[in-house]
Amino acid sequence: MENKVTELLYPQKASKEISFIFYNYKNINKLIENRRESIMDKMNGSTRAWLKGINQSSNSFEDIIIRLDEDRVINRYKHWNEFLSSFFNILKIYERPIYYRFVVLKYFKNLENEDIMKILNVNREQLKAIKTKVIWLTYQYALKDKLFEIGGTEQCRSVKLFQ
Repeated sequence: MENKVTELLYPQKASKEISFIFYNYKNINKLIENRRESIMDKMNGSTRAWLKGINQSSNSFEDIIIRLDEDRVINRYKHWNEFLSSFFNILKIYERPIYYRFVVLKYFKNLENEDIMKILNVNREQLKAIKTKVIWLTYQYALKDKLFEIGGTEQCRSVKLFQ
């Protein structure tokens, strides 16, 4: 029997971000709130800040609200949240359901690899292949949703999977 080899490419930076978002998916709203609080703490807003004038930077409440709405980190978290809610349905329905089960066990329930292998009835190599495939699929769908730029000079991770 001949094994088919598949090579998957994705940037290491994307892999780290995807893993971070998976681990923190249930806490994205808390991450957004923490980011908002840190921005507001740095701004030190006041109701009299508008008196400084147009030429100086002011910390009026209007400026704080504008900065919160335009903050790229907050907007990225929101975009990831919207993307993942639909992506998990894609994993469950259109891709293999074992991928979704892996995400739930690994990232949401924080189980150890040995426990995941028992529950999914896979060996270590298969578990590694599942994880790689989940990250790669997420990256591919995220590219379509414009969460990542195509190309660039990032260091890419190349993984060969035997199927």
